[in-house]
Amino acid sequence: MSTDAATGTTVVLDIDGTLVDSVYLHVHAWSRAFHQVGLTVPSHRIHGAIGMGGDRIVTHLAGEAAEASIGDDVRVQHPQGETTLHFLRQQVDKPAERPDFC
Repeated sequence: MSTDAATGTTVVLDIDGTLVDSVYLHVHAWSRAFHQVGLTVPSHRIHGAIGMGGDRIVTHLAGEAAEASIGDDVRVQHPQGETTLHFLRQQVDKPAERPDFC
């Protein structure tokens, strides 16, 4: 990658999974958020709830009691943009992969 590209000011945001499949980034972010408040929620359950708003996901995954007691704490721990940007930075730094037939 050239120096100009590494210091550019253009950012491409993908919120629907067209350019980057961001579902697993959201699963990881929610898993970390739950873990940071002391709850373990299986990733496959989080995966099934991706797309649900943050206002409903805690109740759906952990129940009404968890929503009432720590719902706001979980949402604060969920780093929506930071996780995606961290992942994208890692991808930019990787060398391009070339299929065997090229």
